Amino acid sequence: MLEQIRKNPIAYAQLLATEDKLKKGGSQGMFSYWQRIAKSIHSEELTISQGILKLENLFLTFNDNVKNKNRQTGLLKHLPKYCNEYKRMQFEFVDSKKFMQWDILPEVKLSGYTSWIVKNKTSFYSYFPLEKNIDWQAELRFPLIQNYLATNILECDSSELQIGIYSLESSSFEFKSFNKTEIEKAINETKIVFHQVFEEYEKKKPKVAAWR
Repeated sequence: MLEQIRKNPIAYAQLLATEDKLKKGGSQGMFSYWQRIAKSIHSEELTISQGILKLENLFLTFNDNVKNKNRQTGLLKHLPKYCNEYKRMQFEFVDSKKFMQWDILPEVKLSGYTSWIVKNKTSFYSYFPLEKNIDWQAELRFPLIQNYLATNILECDSSELQIGIYSLESSSFEFKSFNKTEIEKAINETKIVFHQVFEEYEKKKPKVAAWR
């Protein structure tokens, strides 16, 4: 949710103050199932053909309508394309997503799931599979996650890690290694945003009655 908060930190703080908790999604979506199967193929639990068959079975739990069928057909078609591109890049799976907890400010913690980590002979890479192309290099989360993974998971210099996406829309990987200046800029902007959220939340949160 970082980009949504970045666009309007005051509105997000007000939402936090008026609800006990933000509503979260329930059952897994189609693309979540796609990612689960892709990960099983990387870990050699499934072959590509077995993965396609299992994904088809998982899709049976969704309503049988034209919209769902079209999306499912696309996801099934893209699974072998993705696996072939993964193989072409000579990637070896290192780690799946991790739950991140980062005390950006003393009062505010940045949490969420990191991207997958892979490696080849030259470098470490980390990426999110996405259905559609996005302007990902402009988002705060990518330099932040690059720094977090390098520091806390891989224990390497941030320059040794490339971060990015795999886009089903373009059937390709995109990577960048953010430099230390870009990472520091992202951290500082996140601190400013979180400070705005915290200050507004403190103003708007319900006051607890003092009982004698």
